[in-house]
Amino acid sequence: MDASTDKVYTLGRNQSGPSDEQVAAEITAKTNRDMGRVALFVSILAVILLTVFFFGVNQNMTGLTAQVKDVGLMKEQLATVQQQVAALENLPAATKKMVLSSMLAETAQKLAYVQSQAPEGEAAARLAKAIEEITAAQAELAK
Repeated sequence: MDASTDKVYTLGRNQSGPSDEQVAAEITAKTNRDMGRVALFVSILAVILLTVFFFGVNQNMTGLTAQVKDVGLMKEQLATVQQQVAALENLPAATKKMVLSSMLAETAQKLAYVQSQAPEGEAAARLAKAIEEITAAQAELAK
């Protein structure tokens, strides 16, 4: 029976070492100091991240504001162009013919200049034919 009692260990306090309460107090003190450092680090990191986030959002809002202003300007320009087109549509037919005839004359003059600069050959012949067609269309509009 002597062998069976040798292998039995008693649970509880070891009289030679520190008590359980002392060990718990020591662990709690170390943990509190360490958690204070962690909390300080987390709070500083949060402030840095919030600052970066704020400036990022601020830049995005500035860009968005500029784009919204540009949209307003584009709407004004579109309205102006629509008014000009409406005014052109309200012109009498004779005035429209005059405007179109002058546009055709201008195009014929530009083609004549290009023909004078182009070397003789097939391209010059095509330009001459185009000038003749434009002149014929201009004559039809004048009727």
